[in-house]
Amino acid sequence: MKLQSLAVIFVIIILPISIIISSYTGNQIKTISLQTSYDSKLNTATYDAIKAYQINSLNDSTSDAATSKIRDIEASVDTFFNSVSENFKISEGDKDSIKYYVPALVYTMYDGFYIYTPLKNVINIDNTTQDRIKLKEGSKYQDGEKMYGLKPYVYYSCRYKPDDKSDFVITYSLDNYITIQGKVKGNNNTLEDWNIGGYLLDGVEENNNDITYNGIEIAKNEKISDNDLKENILDENINGDELPYRQINGTKYYYNSVNDEVFSIISGEKKLITNSKTKDYYKEKIQNNDSAYNYYKLAKAFTDKVRGNNTLASLTFADAYTEDGDNPIYKKYGSGDNNSNISLAGFTGTTNKIFAEDANNLIEDASSNFNEHRTAVIRYTLQRNLSVAITNFNNYTDSTTDFQMPTLSETDWYSIINNISMISFMQGISIGGKMYNGYSVVVNNKNKEVVEEGSIYITTEGNNEGTINQQYHKVNSEHIKNENSLEQGVFNINFERRSFIDRDTLETKYYYPKNHFACYECIVNNRNGVEETDILKYVKGLAASPNSNEKNIAKLYYMALGRERYSMNRTTYDIYANNLQDDGTTWKYCKLTTE
Repeated sequence: MKLQSLAVIFVIIILPISIIISSYTGNQIKTISLQTSYDSKLNTATYDAIKAYQINSLNDSTSDAATSKIRDIEASVDTFFNSVSENFKISEGDKDSIKYYVPALVYTMYDGFYIYTPLKNVINIDNTTQDRIKLKEGSKYQDGEKMYGLKPYVYYSCRYKPDDKSDFVITYSLDNYITIQGKVKGNNNTLEDWNIGGYLLDGVEENNNDITYNGIEIAKNEKISDNDLKENILDENINGDELPYRQINGTKYYYNSVNDEVFSIISGEKKLITNSKTKDYYKEKIQNNDSAYNYYKLAKAFTDKVRGNNTLASLTFADAYTEDGDNPIYKKYGSGDNNSNISLAGFTGTTNKIFAEDANNLIEDASSNFNEHRTAVIRYTLQRNLSVAITNFNNYTDSTTDFQMPTLSETDWYSIINNISMISFMQGISIGGKMYNGYSVVVNNKNKEVVEEGSIYITTEGNNEGTINQQYHKVNSEHIKNENSLEQGVFNINFERRSFIDRDTLETKYYYPKNHFACYECIVNNRNGVEETDILKYVKGLAASPNSNEKNIAKLYYMALGRERYSMNRTTYDIYANNLQDDGTTWKYCKLTTE
């Protein structure tokens, strides 16, 4: 065969293959490029949304109330869709169309979560009367209408049936606070009604009302020592005035000695305490802050109470049941059930006691049995509800896409389980070779709902006069070990800008509660030299150090962590907080009162 013929045959065979490969490669590159672009746009919109929630909640003194929280979330949802529309270049008239590709938005909170997703509206109307028919016809929303909205709040709860009598629910949170509700078999084999909550904590010792945590004294009036560590009276900058304050049940109360007034700032407005008896009560509380002391004292009492009950003390991972109470979770989802994608880590192992006492592995440590099971319950609850919400999205859209729960990475699960966060999902948009199926997770580590171990910073006064040398540092920053001007531990949100409305001018004014600058090395540049996976273990090492400065860092941290957690609005914790008797065993159902 002549060479020319071979060349022609080569061209006839190879050229089409090259064209096809080139076209396929081009489509794959285009698909990957669109995938990356959409991931970036979705992440940007999610960040904008969580930032909007953060700003609104920090400037709202009632942000822990359900109605206020829902309002802030709905504003955040609007921000998300506005950002998506802008990033995807969607016209004003077509903004709602993007919702057909967003099966769910999730807002994880302190002890539960909200899901924003399509739902079918139901109006309970009895058609036997004309008035009710008119109500239906005149309603803004119609019965059976498909609409987007927040589903009811879902708690991080799990049901337990460890024996033939006990049947109770434990609700977990992003830290070591739990509530126990239901029937628990007592040590005398009779059923007891439990409806109580508190913080679980090891390492607390009590001797004649003196409290130590990991060997560090927790002073009752928050006075650290005879040196200049300023923990006895807390103060904040309010429009240029340094005023002492104390936070009680989530609300800060300030005292202005010049005008002899006590006030709080609620939703940007100054609210004076006018009743003389109530004002004197708050003045005394501000001057003698025992929040940290109460946190550790009550945490020990609650932990002892839980472990003092044989049923709870022996409770294991395998005692966790499904919501209907029919099957242990590890059996149901380990037997080929159609929801077998549920993670079983933290539910298997009959010998793993949830509230186990281990001197080498404290209950608050990240690797404890309690935390392994706590994170498993949070993940299980999210997986179950999200899978249902995204699968049900198929009933609310005309799209031919089969919407399904995507597989989240372990890194993202770690962020979700340990932080206030937002998860957004987007599916069903064609990106060439496939349909887009993406999600984004953005955490909110500056919020008023949870005091994380890493959210306590240590402030320093500086070596020279003037506020320019006042700084705040991460507790695991190596270079603060040599600081001689340690001041106090501060919750990180107190370095964020706040606003209030001036009553005289009706102007909105801005201020920073704490006038400190972020440490360039450990905050801005984020160079610590120490892992942040378990801050408590690191601080425990400081507490055991022979170096007095390192011990002071641990003390400042422990005092601030206890003070801030005790100051939060915890439903059942507040009920019992001031009613634990001296013997540490008797609890009374009575709220704190100022009457």
